[in-house]
Amino acid sequence: MAKKQARTEFQRGVDDVLTEAINNNRQAREFILRHTGRMAKEIEDRFGSDLVQVYIKGKSSLKLKKLNDVKANSKEEHAEEIGWSDFDNQIIINPYIPRAWWYEIFNQIHCYIRDEYLPSVRDLFFVDYPEEVPAGGYLADHMQRVPFGEKIEKEIGFSGPEATLLHAKKMQSNVLLCLAQEYLHPLNAFDNTRTVFAQNLNLDINFMKEKFREANNFFPPSVIVLKDKNGKKIKKDSSVWMNCTIGKFLLYRLIVRYSAPGVDYNGVKIRDDVGVDRAKFRGEVIDISIPRRESEETINYWRRFKDDLRGLNNTNTYMRSYISAKKQKDIDEMRAIRIPGWAYQLQENVMMLHEVLTYSSNSAHKFYKRLERAWPALSAIQESSEKDSNSPLNANLFKFIGELKANYDAYQHKPAIQSFYKQLGSILINDYQWDKLSPTLKTELLTKFLPNTKKNPPTYQKEIENMLINFNVEKDGKDAKNSAKNILLKAFSVDESKFKDKPKEALIAAKKASAQAIENYEELLKHLFIVNKSNQAFGEKFKLNMKQIEQINHFRLALEGSCNTKVNCWDEKSKPQKSQKEIDSHKKIITTQVWGLGIIEDIGSLSDGLPFDSFNQGLVFSDEFDSSVKEKQEDAVCYFCGIIGSQLDLVGRMHLKDAKDLAFNYYFPVVQLYLKCSKQQWAELPQLFKDKSFVFSKDYFTCEDKRFGDHVIQVNFVDQDEEKKCIAFDQKNADLEKQLVSKRVNDRLEINTLCHTADEAYSFLEHMNAKLMQELVGLRQSLREDETKLSRLSKANQQRGECIKLTKIINGAKDIVKEIEDCREHLINLYIQMHFIRSLLDTADKKGHIRDLQNAVVSLGNAIDEAIKQAKTNLYDDKNSADTLNAYGVDKAQVHNLMNMLAELKKLITAITLNSPKTHKKPADLNTDLKGYAEDYEAGQKALIFARQYNDRNLLIGHLPYRILREEYINEYFHLYIGQLRDFYLLHWLDHERTQYKANITNFKTQLTRWRDKSQNNETH
Repeated sequence: MAKKQARTEFQRGVDDVLTEAINNNRQAREFILRHTGRMAKEIEDRFGSDLVQVYIKGKSSLKLKKLNDVKANSKEEHAEEIGWSDFDNQIIINPYIPRAWWYEIFNQIHCYIRDEYLPSVRDLFFVDYPEEVPAGGYLADHMQRVPFGEKIEKEIGFSGPEATLLHAKKMQSNVLLCLAQEYLHPLNAFDNTRTVFAQNLNLDINFMKEKFREANNFFPPSVIVLKDKNGKKIKKDSSVWMNCTIGKFLLYRLIVRYSAPGVDYNGVKIRDDVGVDRAKFRGEVIDISIPRRESEETINYWRRFKDDLRGLNNTNTYMRSYISAKKQKDIDEMRAIRIPGWAYQLQENVMMLHEVLTYSSNSAHKFYKRLERAWPALSAIQESSEKDSNSPLNANLFKFIGELKANYDAYQHKPAIQSFYKQLGSILINDYQWDKLSPTLKTELLTKFLPNTKKNPPTYQKEIENMLINFNVEKDGKDAKNSAKNILLKAFSVDESKFKDKPKEALIAAKKASAQAIENYEELLKHLFIVNKSNQAFGEKFKLNMKQIEQINHFRLALEGSCNTKVNCWDEKSKPQKSQKEIDSHKKIITTQVWGLGIIEDIGSLSDGLPFDSFNQGLVFSDEFDSSVKEKQEDAVCYFCGIIGSQLDLVGRMHLKDAKDLAFNYYFPVVQLYLKCSKQQWAELPQLFKDKSFVFSKDYFTCEDKRFGDHVIQVNFVDQDEEKKCIAFDQKNADLEKQLVSKRVNDRLEINTLCHTADEAYSFLEHMNAKLMQELVGLRQSLREDETKLSRLSKANQQRGECIKLTKIINGAKDIVKEIEDCREHLINLYIQMHFIRSLLDTADKKGHIRDLQNAVVSLGNAIDEAIKQAKTNLYDDKNSADTLNAYGVDKAQVHNLMNMLAELKKLITAITLNSPKTHKKPADLNTDLKGYAEDYEAGQKALIFARQYNDRNLLIGHLPYRILREEYINEYFHLYIGQLRDFYLLHWLDHERTQYKANITNFKTQLTRWRDKSQNNETH
């Protein structure tokens, strides 16, 4: 069982050193890369890069990318031989395919990693000396006994003669929740569990806590021990380890385990003969993560970076030897290795530091490692992006945001900071829509926070010093050693004792380098704080109160009225007007129960809008339009964006007394509205709104008005005709999901039939064997007794006639035993064949996929043919075996029945091969359908959200209708925004404001979630 307490700082430090010791060995690194390429190739061959992408991220990714551009045997190449970390492999599944298929692919990849890939690498990675290393294997002899060494002494402050880490073989454990059974996709039950029980969905769940007792009754957590085909525990040099309790992703690892006699979990020396828990450590060999479908990493990566993956060049040091040796299989696999481009590398490095600053990281202990990695990474990104004239990150970026150019130029000798300014520029252009902001607002946003390049650094250095001293990398942390300033000092301080035998100049140079490093990282952290603080200030500045929301809603109503009446209904001197159709449709709602309060209110005519002061007296939530509106919707309708819409939905669930105090942390200066109308109505709008505050473009127009405060309103055109495409798209989705259900049911039926037939044959074989064994056991017992008696009589030299008689009986019994054993040998050979057949079927049964069975159909068919041949030749046609079986209750008819069972099994296998393309599409054809669906969805995301019929709800505030999306489409709108954003702070905020994983529970519900929904509905009514 896994240790319940969290890993200590001491353990994490040792783990890091162990991981580096593995990955900084050239042969080990090549072994890992070779098998990484194999995994990427096998996954890509099965699903294609349009559905699944595999790539390496992190520090090792950056080093591989740099090796693409250096000369062979150059100083630069040799310099890259040191400083490697572990290889972080990431598998991203296209989030735009139907949810059911996302989980189907996810489940197949999960089974592949758990049952095929990681065990195969584990069996080829050796630490202890094997008798013979198999082909493709690797002997990590440098990892058998690992002394702590100077590095651990420096980083952890511990040393001692007993501190030698000893390699420990352990059972292969799979840290995975036991999640009962879930329709179609067992692992989706985990996301459902998170939705139902988790209070903070972005954090890892510790299901051992008392508050999860109810959840544990349904989904008991456990450690599942992986066993071999014979059911025995596996003890290997490395361990397969999985964790499905992490909030954002699933983690798979191959690790090497170590123990340290005489040391506890905190590095304190203990007596070896005392029963105290001794420290256990692990080094990472393979690390694979699969971000969950709802996580921002999945959505943002696929939207922005999926087309910017690079392979290894022919000149790359890890490709050259295979190319020169012309090993085509290895070349193909190594070419499958993918590395993200510079834009991804930039976002990832900035994001990881922002995670610490926003206290959203679960790995605050990695703060120094992340910081240390960021400077050279950002420097390399800056230098490389400037070489690429087509890169969106080169200096041409500042043509679009010249306001940042002075700051960018001021750091020409610090490329890491320049790279950071490019990231900031991209954020302002894309996330804050810089081109739509007024000059006044641009100046205020920038000059308020960015350092003035005309002033000397000391003018702001004191403030930065204070921030570094006061900032603790652990939220609510009290320990001064975790302040950013102390971490920097500790990381780069010079130990003068190590320079006793060196020239004085060496110590001076080391201290100078230390001071420069501290200055560089303080500069980097300063800019991280700047963006963090500015985002917080933006959020405060763009906070929307209900009065502003009311004004935006007035404008929204005016747009609907203007389209339907061809009259400008937005006039500052008059009240906001509503179309007659809008008024008539809502007059019919005479009484509506306020949600959750039991208050009945007479709404009356909606033509008289209430002033804002009485806003909190007129809050009514109506779930749907009435039937007359359903029959014929308005000609033009305008929606709030999903972000505001989700907050308005919250208004309907609040007590009236609290609603007027509700404010919206919107963060964006540009508020999006979506107007669904005809092309003709859209073309007529410029004639209706001729005021200079309106700026029209092809697919949108903007409006700046003092009633909106600092916000600019952008109205986006949604074509009414897109509604037909939505209907067709929904049907396409329904057909795909129906196909999945049909496929899974057919697969399961076919596999169950095969397993049942095989089990019948196997059971009959065991019955035959039991018949023979029953007689054989009795004969052997009698034979032993007779032989003992004969031996006694022979020694006594008595009863000669009795001895002769016993000898004949014994010889006769031996002949019978031999006949039975000969017959049993045929049964054992047949049993071996049946065991192989059942193992193949058990694998398919566990995964539930015919595809996995089809891959083994040739081996399976050959095994069945051999079993039939053996049964016929050795049991049916062979007279001795037939007579022996018949003598003990198994006649030829029963043997013939066994042969018929095997023949039936062969027919079923043949039928699967022939009929599978008819019962469901081939994988290649299905992948093409899924690719087309995803492309249609991604290209038409806005239309699919806003052009649907009946996709909105009514919220009446002060007798005025607020048109907002239903929750399903609000969730899709968050996906749309998350896919576009550059800034982690905004990603983080958006992700927390929505109900994470809620969409998963819509399609797949466990008995538990159905029960909870039912009980909640009963309480509501």
